[in-house]
Amino acid sequence: LLYGLMLCSGNDAAVALAEHISGSVENFVDMMNKKVEDLGLSNTHFANPHGLHADNHYSSAYDMAIMASNLISHEKVLNYTSIYEDYFNKPDGTRTWLVNTNKLVRFLPGVDGLKTGYTEDAGYCLTATAKKQDIRFISVVMGEPTSAIRSKETTALLNYAFNSFKLNTI
Repeated sequence: LLYGLMLCSGNDAAVALAEHISGSVENFVDMMNKKVEDLGLSNTHFANPHGLHADNHYSSAYDMAIMASNLISHEKVLNYTSIYEDYFNKPDGTRTWLVNTNKLVRFLPGVDGLKTGYTEDAGYCLTATAKKQDIRFISVVMGEPTSAIRSKETTALLNYAFNSFKLNTI
C-alpha cells in the first residue's frame, strides 16, 4: 500500500487511504463528518477526503484551527509534517524527491507543520503550527492569491504571536 501511495498524487493517496481505512470513500467521508461533529464544529462539512472543490465541501479558519489542535495532540504527526524534504527509495533502486509544500518548515524557525491547500475557489491556504520556548501557536490563512503571500501572511501571524504573548506557568 505504501509503495502504491508514493506513486500517486496526494489526492489519489487520500482516496486510497480512505478506501483502505473504511472500505470506501463515502464511508471515510462519513467518518470525517462524524469527527467534526464530535469536535463541535459547525462550519465544516466534507464531501471528499482530499479537499478538492466539491459541492457542500467547506470549512472555516476557526474549524481548521480546532482540527489542527486535535491532530497535533497526536504528537507523532509532527515527526512527519516537520520534514521539509526527503527521498523515497523505490524497490527498483530509483528515488523520488519529496518536498513539503509548507516552505515555512524550512525557513521559519519553530514551524513544524501542518497543512497546505490550494483550489481555484479557495485560493492558497495554510494551517500552520509552530513552537518556541514551550509555547505553541496555530495560524490559519485562507484565500490568498499566491503561495508566497500565504507564507508571508502566516509568518506575520506567527511572529506577532511569538512577540506578543508569553507563557506564564503558575
